Amino acid sequence: MNTDAAHSRQGEALGARLRFAEHLSLALRLVGRNSSILFALGLGVFLPLSMLSELLSPKPGQVPDSRELVLLLAMLVPYSLAGPVLSCALTGVIARSLEGQPTRLGDAFRVVRERGLAALGTAFLSILILATGFLLLLIPGIYLTYAFLVVYQVVTLEELSGFDALQRSRELIRGQWWRGFGLMGVTGIALGTAAIAGALLWHVVPALKVVGEAFVQAASYAITTAVLVLFYYNLRARSIETLEVPDAAAAAETIEN
Repeated sequence: MNTDAAHSRQGEALGARLRFAEHLSLALRLVGRNSSILFALGLGVFLPLSMLSELLSPKPGQVPDSRELVLLLAMLVPYSLAGPVLSCALTGVIARSLEGQPTRLGDAFRVVRERGLAALGTAFLSILILATGFLLLLIPGIYLTYAFLVVYQVVTLEELSGFDALQRSRELIRGQWWRGFGLMGVTGIALGTAAIAGALLWHVVPALKVVGEAFVQAASYAITTAVLVLFYYNLRARSIETLEVPDAAAAAETIEN
């Protein structure tokens, strides 16, 4: 897809003048509107991983041996591979919905086919850069974490990858650090609270643990991605001075309809 054609002015306008609470509210509405596709994608990734993790985890009170520790550490690999690809798939679905286009599961698979490898390569590069930043000093690591906040939206919607995608994300977020920090902070606290509540529930009803953990992870990815897609459009709109932007009420009506 062409970079400019991939973004409608409507999508950019919807993210442009949203106040903080409106941003989060619209993100939740986007998730609700596309819940069947978003949760199908999330559960398709996290349910098998949750089942495998439960199978490999030591029993309560049992000290894992070296082999079990290696297997548990090896579980980080599929999670690391799944995250970037799933983020791109969810971004594609949410962006289409935001732009007023019909959303289908096939569109998500097309995004994975076209941008999946680019997402993985960019993720690997960002991990190396972030690791270097945190090893040198804590502050550079935190700075780079937020500089790369919308990188998967850039990879998916602008068809950039590698250093170009990372640089583009950093350029977009320049001057909007505190907004990004606040959005992700509030989102993280809300999702973390839900995860803790879920963990308490699994402790009481262990039979729900595998499916429940997968559901919470799927919901977390869907909500976080919706917040970031809106933030991405917000950043784009703020960089285009001539963009005509509707008010928040019009934005909410567009998403609801």
